Amino acid sequence: MNTYSALNSTLAQSLAPEDIRAGQFVMVLNEQHQYPCGRCTPEDTPEYVVVEVLLRPDRTRMPRIVVAMNLPFVLVENLSGKKELLDIRKTRLALVSDEFAIAAL
Repeated sequence: MNTYSALNSTLAQSLAPEDIRAGQFVMVLNEQHQYPCGRCTPEDTPEYVVVEVLLRPDRTRMPRIVVAMNLPFVLVENLSGKKELLDIRKTRLALVSDEFAIAAL
């Protein structure tokens, strides 16, 4: 195996929503959260804005398999069979190799 192939097979690939397919192993890269925030303008007038914050998950979860999709919603399942519905408008997914997912599971 050449160096490029070896390197390429060990990198998780960020997925665009249209590239997500049933049967793929995925993991969460980051999640977008929105928080209301108040501030004062230079004229001392209160102003309220929504601040968007991009966060990595606080704990890494095991890979999950994509069961079904109806964009922007993606249904995934973990090893124990528990299903979870993800909203990909706020969740960025990464494709992981089958070998990695099987080793992790």
